Amino acid sequence: MGLLARTWERKARTPGIGYPHIGWAPASGGRLSTTGVFINDETANTVAAWFAAVRKVSKDVATLPLITYRRVQWAGADGRVRPAKERAYDHPLYTLLHDAPNPRMTSITFRETLQGHLLTWGNAYAEKELNGRGETVALWPLRPDRITVTIGDDGQVVYEYTVRPGTAPVRLPKRNVFHIPGFGFDGLIGYSVLALARETLGQTVSLREYGSRVLANDARPGVILKHPGQLSDPAIKHLRDSWEASHGGFSNAGRTAIIEEGMDVTVLGLPREDMLFLAAQKWQVADIARWIDIAPHKIGDLEHATFSNIEEQNIDHAWTLQSHLSKWEQQIKLDLITDPDMFTEHLLDAALRGKTLERYQALAMGIASRALTPNEWREKENWNPVEWGDEPISSPNNDTRDPRFEDVGALIRAGFEPLAALVAVGLPPIAHTGLLPVTVQVQDPPQSGQEPVAA
Repeated sequence: MGLLARTWERKARTPGIGYPHIGWAPASGGRLSTTGVFINDETANTVAAWFAAVRKVSKDVATLPLITYRRVQWAGADGRVRPAKERAYDHPLYTLLHDAPNPRMTSITFRETLQGHLLTWGNAYAEKELNGRGETVALWPLRPDRITVTIGDDGQVVYEYTVRPGTAPVRLPKRNVFHIPGFGFDGLIGYSVLALARETLGQTVSLREYGSRVLANDARPGVILKHPGQLSDPAIKHLRDSWEASHGGFSNAGRTAIIEEGMDVTVLGLPREDMLFLAAQKWQVADIARWIDIAPHKIGDLEHATFSNIEEQNIDHAWTLQSHLSKWEQQIKLDLITDPDMFTEHLLDAALRGKTLERYQALAMGIASRALTPNEWREKENWNPVEWGDEPISSPNNDTRDPRFEDVGALIRAGFEPLAALVAVGLPPIAHTGLLPVTVQVQDPPQSGQEPVAA
């Protein structure tokens, strides 16, 4: 059990979601937006675009395999030693990051949780459970809104964590905390995106509530029937029932209306303020996508997506993920790994699968032109080298023979003996040169002053 759990081990407790045997109380904090809406993590998550954006990025980051590697030396067929890597299945960190960081969570659940914290609160924290050798044997998520980060008198980073509201904070040294900071002003902690986006979220919630109230209280008719005379109550009821029976509902849409007795029909459309309301809702989706740095089509806004550009937009999404993946990999190297030959990488191949064919075609062109060797291709694909991959691949289209063979061919076509032609250009007079047999044929009797023509 970690340091925080040992602090509370003498108290009666019930296991809860999150930290073992302690549990996380409902979210607290938050501030009023200008529109008067109170914004915290719970109200923000009721905004569909915000929740979808955070969930999408968190899910995509968490589902990519996180692999722990060990750097090794590889000797090629030419005797050169090159750096390579191998999966460190035997290292405890491999299972910790790839499978389960603690007995309560899978790797996907743990990383999805921390990535969600990073996207909303701007920081992701986890307590490191250490063994007697100082190695990390488990990781337990911590709530970012309950952590205060300070610099101690000795210049070391200190984390103060409030386990429950109203209790004294527990001090955690830097060696006990795995911390991924987001974009911030000092590199120590990241900005709270939730706090920065408060006004955008407040406007979105206000517009949603306004729309709900309008729908609940709206008494505006869709059609007005004007009669030139005065109708009795039974006549009004009969006219209304007759119109709704003939033209009400989707099945009656578009039917022909016959108007009698000088009546007039007025169809009411959406007023201008309602049109602006709908436009504002669409704008809020795009604005929230900017806060989370995600393409709008990933959260259901397909207004600017087409069949011709959707694949390119998916590649852009992979670059968005790459910034988060690099943060994870470098922070793991800094906080969790003590061996300089160990490192972690995410496998991003699945996210780029839509462009695999084009990438392979480009690399194949490099192979065909002898600009790349197979091992150079494999290095670009994050694969280990192979024994036969250090030399360019030759084919009939890219074989670059000695240019002197062209001179030999010209001499033979002019009538020289093959061995004499080889000696003339400085090639060894070997019995087999790889040249095609040449037959000299005189096509026409030579005219006076002309040389014989050889075929």
